[in-house]
Amino acid sequence: MPDTDVSNILWCLGFAVSAACLGLPDVGLISYGEMVDQGSLITQAVSIPVIGDGDNGYGNAMNVKRTERFARIILQDQA
Repeated sequence: MPDTDVSNILWCLGFAVSAACLGLPDVGLISYGEMVDQGSLITQAVSIPVIGDGDNGYGNAMNVKRTERFARIILQDQA
């Protein structure tokens, strides 16, 4: 991804998914499965790299690995 023009990258953010799916702010109501499902739909619909919101990793390294459909993910330490 280093050669990618940053103007051609899409962010799949928890707030956007929560607002679109639930009509609510991102307060931890979107599940891991819902985020992965929406990420799959988004990455299939576009031809540009998608950066996914991995929140706090959803529990463990295996769940983080399952986000591999994104070009990159952002993780937060919420300890």
